[in-house]
This record gives sequence, structure tokens and C-alpha cells, in this order.
Amino acid sequence: MPQSAFCGLGHSHFLVQLNRENFGVKISCRRAGVGAEFVSGVVRALPTSYRGMSMSTMIFVNLPTADLAKSDAFYSAMGYEKNTTFSDENATSWVVAENILIMVLREEFFASFLVDGDVPALGSKHREALNALSAETREEVDDFASRALAGGGRVYRPADEPFPGMYQAAVKDPDGHVWEIAWMSPEAMENPTP
Repeated sequence: MPQSAFCGLGHSHFLVQLNRENFGVKISCRRAGVGAEFVSGVVRALPTSYRGMSMSTMIFVNLPTADLAKSDAFYSAMGYEKNTTFSDENATSWVVAENILIMVLREEFFASFLVDGDVPALGSKHREALNALSAETREEVDDFASRALAGGGRVYRPADEPFPGMYQAAVKDPDGHVWEIAWMSPEAMENPTP
């Protein structure tokens, strides 16, 4: 049975169905406000990051940006793979892990998905989310922070050890979105002592 995901791109919405048997993708596109299906097909060549992908829940982190080129430079420097299938002049998709993708959208394009009078909060001092990732080693935490700085980001919270066996750091991307990374030793995971 195919796994489905609903994605927005431009003023169209795509229903993507991944078929486990042949890794085919059926894409149905409906233009917002029209509702009539006008594109339907099967794509056999999946991006490298999707081959062998498990059919579990995926996370799409959608972030507005004031400068797509600066954001692209940052996420590329972080070592993430660009997903060209869901990237265009309005948005770029970055594969963080097998089932975690970052969608960076131009601010005005991001705003087109908001309702109830909501507006993008770029440059705001209000923090609605801290995006957090796990690391396999302490060194990966330091490497993550170094790559962020090299890609145009800045330190949000320097690396520290809040309790024995946990090592963490946090950075901001060029638009101020916070990304935390943390490593925990197996002993700390069994007996956390915050």
C-alpha cells in the first residue's frame, strides 16, 4: 500500500505517494482554488536520499527566509543534501536525515500558506520553536557548530555540558532560526540527572 504525503509548492499542492514495491512516486497536483487535477504521472528516478527509505512518519520543518541564496549557502555548508525535486525559485528543500527535511521558503511565499491574519516573524525577538537534532558523538556537536559558522550562521548558545554525559550547542541560521544539537552518553540516557 502506498504511503502519502501532502506538500505545498507555489500555488499548487502535490499529493506524493511512495510505493514500497518499486520505489515509484505518483504525483497528483491540484492548483489552489481550482481543485481540478491537471498533472498526474509516475516518477521512477527518486533522489538518492529517498532510495530504500522507510515508510515512517516524516518531519518537514518549514522556515521563512529573507534571502534564499544565503539560506542555501548555510544549509549546504551544514552538509545537507539539496532535494532538487522540491526546490525552485521560491523554496529549497534540504534532506537532514532519512525522514527529516527542511523547507526554506522566501518570506512572501511562506506567507502565502498562513491564515487567520498570521505573518512570518523574521527578525522578531519572539521564539516559537527551537529545532533540535541529536548527535552520535561529542565531536559531532562541535563539528555542527563549526559548519554553521562557516556557512554564515552564528552561535546562539555555546557548547556546554549541562550535566555529566550530555553535551550540547545551539546556532542560528542567517534568518535567526535556532538549531540545537545534543549528544548524550549511553549512561546518561539510562540515568539522566538534569
